[in-house]
Amino acid sequence: MNRVADYEILDSVSREERDPLFTAVPPRRLGLSADRVLLKVAQIELGARQLHRAAEEMRILAAVKSPYLVELYDAGQDGDKLFYSMEHPTLGTLESPRQPLASDEKLAAVADAARGAHALHEAGIAHRNIRPSCILLYASGAKLADLGMAKHFDAGNSVSMMPDVTDIEFIDPAIITGEVPSRASDVWSLGATLHWAMSGGQLLHPGRADLDPFAAMRRVLTEPPLISPDLPDDVAAVVARALERDPADRPATAEELAVEVAALIEAP
Repeated sequence: MNRVADYEILDSVSREERDPLFTAVPPRRLGLSADRVLLKVAQIELGARQLHRAAEEMRILAAVKSPYLVELYDAGQDGDKLFYSMEHPTLGTLESPRQPLASDEKLAAVADAARGAHALHEAGIAHRNIRPSCILLYASGAKLADLGMAKHFDAGNSVSMMPDVTDIEFIDPAIITGEVPSRASDVWSLGATLHWAMSGGQLLHPGRADLDPFAAMRRVLTEPPLISPDLPDDVAAVVARALERDPADRPATAEELAVEVAALIEAP
């Protein structure tokens, strides 16, 4: 793939096959000072009307401003592809950083992502797919990305896509069973992301990666998450609270979780 619409593709920066991320040269029409953008290309099968509506949703999301949310530049469609562009992560992602991260840097990145989620929540929007690959890293801190998955809490007719089954590790099991995405479900995803980052990529359901998608889903729905014994006790306690089965027992807001995570960072 050399081009998507009027974007020139430079290289791939994502391990995801269905909705890949690319570094791209932005078109002049955007008037950007940056010479690189991050381009998300959604491989979906939607009619032209639905694609248009999905692009409009992302433009609405671009109006939610926060220093902890990636800036969306553009959204549109190219044939049967939906795409959107955003600011390029200079230091990579939490999943694939440009250089190894210290524990405090991982904690700070998750705390920033939680603050970004809180900004969405205050606008009545659930992210729905928080995971390490959508936390972008910059010298100034981390920003939450992949806003194309987001959904208004009360938007029953949203065309936004559900997360891929490969991301099941980071999805609140209640969402899989049909519950409405909410603050609490994003808090769960942030807890799972914190666990992944601080445990060196260990799964909450060990062995799930070797199962077929349906068996993996059954395991997630029937077995409680297993918090790694390698986590420090204070980190494990924050993770456990975010992953409580009853949403009422989790931090009430993503901002509250951000405070808890930030408190784990060692003072200089």
